[in-house]
Parts: sequence; structure tokens; C-alpha cells
Amino acid sequence: MTGRYLNEHEVQRSKKLQRAQALGARNALSAETRSARSDIVSQKLLQHPAVLQASVILSYMAFGAELDLADFHSAIAKEGKTLAFPVTFGKGHMEAYQPLADDAWSVDAAGIRSPEVERSLFIEPGTIDVVIVPCVAFDAGGWRMGWGGGHYDRYLPRCPKAHLIGVAFEVQRVDSVVVIPGRDIRLDEVMTEAESP
Repeated sequence: MTGRYLNEHEVQRSKKLQRAQALGARNALSAETRSARSDIVSQKLLQHPAVLQASVILSYMAFGAELDLADFHSAIAKEGKTLAFPVTFGKGHMEAYQPLADDAWSVDAAGIRSPEVERSLFIEPGTIDVVIVPCVAFDAGGWRMGWGGGHYDRYLPRCPKAHLIGVAFEVQRVDSVVVIPGRDIRLDEVMTEAESP
């Protein structure tokens, strides 16, 4: 069973433990291993039917030891598709922007590279065809755990036509992600470097 529902009393402790477990496994991978496995996921994304058909894609910039989609981004840019990235505003508020220049980037309060709003194009959530979502942890049912800020859980419902693809390393898989009813959003799928079952 995936997506196990817990009462509010159990949630925070359980999420903290799962997050620590998944991050520990991810951070134990060498830089070389992470790079090689990131390349595999980038190639798989480029061949995904939803990505092939998409005109507007929302992705993310890797932070720390996250799966890095730099190769995917380069290929998508060459194809002329609209490629946007998240910008956060206050607690839990996120929007998508497409940088209009190679240097139209800044580092936000969390240390993540984000588009500079003044030099980027705002992308309406309803126009996005694919959202690529980073996962701290995930399970076989498409449930994900992030950093706990709730940015994606608030944003994704605003993207009614988007196909939601989570990405992570296989070592970040857990048996059953702790889910908060009515708050956590289930993804359409989660992609890793592993072969599909």
C-alpha cells in the first residue's frame, strides 16, 4: 500500500524520519555516480511522450546533491520549447518564469538558482504541459516528499493540463510516503535512473 494516511500527531515525526532516510541515501552517492545517473534520467525525459509533445515545460535547477537535469535543459532549449523554472515568493508561494537571457539568474534565500523576475517571462500555470518535480523521497504510487515548504503542493493544482513527472535517484524510494490528506499532491509518475519494472 502506498500513500499511507496518518493522523496529524504522527505526521511531522514520520516525515522527518523519511526525509532523513532518503537524503542520507542520496547524499551517500558519489558526485560521479550522481552525474552519471542524472544523465540517464535526462535522456529518459527527452524520450518521454509527454515531453516530446509539450510546448511549455516547468523544470527546476538542482540544489546540492539533487538530480541535475542540465543536459535535459540544454536539449530542450535547442528544440525551441518554452522552458520555465520556479521562483518562490514568501511562504509556500511559487510561480514559473522563463529567463530571457543566459545571465538572467540570481540565487534565492535558500541558495537555489532562480530566474530574475525583471528579466524573465511570467508563465501562466494553465499553459504548462509538463512539470518536472524534484523529490526528496517518493514511493511507487506517485506520492512525493519535498523539503516541507509546500510550494509544489500549492502550485501543481493550478496546472490543470500538466503531466506531472517526479524525478529522483532510485535510492530515494521509500515503501510508503507519509501523506497529509488534502495537502499533498500525487504525481502522474516518478522517473529514476532504474529500468522501468
